[in-house]
Amino acid sequence: MVGLVIECAYGSVPVVLSYFTIWTNILVAVVLGLSAARAWRRLPDVAPLYRGGMLLFALITGLVFHLVLANPC
Repeated sequence: MVGLVIECAYGSVPVVLSYFTIWTNILVAVVLGLSAARAWRRLPDVAPLYRGGMLLFALITGLVFHLVLANPC
């Protein structure tokens, strides 16, 4: 998250926020942070729909990187 803030401060915010990877990392940070805050206050965990969506986006990001970007043909 620190890298994102630095990049937004010194770069172009619309360019930075145009990447699906950035949005996925923001979503992961928000869902896991909310889950930790709810656990700290002894409340029920975040809904499985949100955790599942976060997992789906993270898997899509990882698969696209592995299958498309990291394997030069």
